[in-house]
Amino acid sequence: MSSLLTLTVGAAVATLGGCFFAYLNGFVLPDSFTVSVAFLVLFMPVLGGLRTPWGAFLGAVLVICFTEAFTFLKGPGALTFGALTLLALALAPAGLLGLLAAGSDRVGDLLRRRRGGGPAPRQDESDESDERKAVSA
Repeated sequence: MSSLLTLTVGAAVATLGGCFFAYLNGFVLPDSFTVSVAFLVLFMPVLGGLRTPWGAFLGAVLVICFTEAFTFLKGPGALTFGALTLLALALAPAGLLGLLAAGSDRVGDLLRRRRGGGPAPRQDESDESDERKAVSA
């Protein structure tokens, strides 16, 4: 049921966006929607993070800001965008929100170490420590 609701809400938002687009431009042509626009729309959630709606929102804001900031680059703009896309996917495969979440976990571990407690035990580490206790007993 939640998948159907998500699809319905997404379709409603896309319809509303299309209505605004047609109203502001006064007309709609198929030439308005090129392959580069399709790649930008697909790249937005990938850049921000696919696991949360905020990741898609963050990706949309960053892609729009980037494309507006580099509109003066006509030819090399696509090459620059492609290089930054590959760099973002290589450095943050879970998106920018995934990268931020991993960074906050590391900061929390560092703060716990500084206070005298060790890092929070990870699932695989706690299993190994239980095995060591069983072997030593």
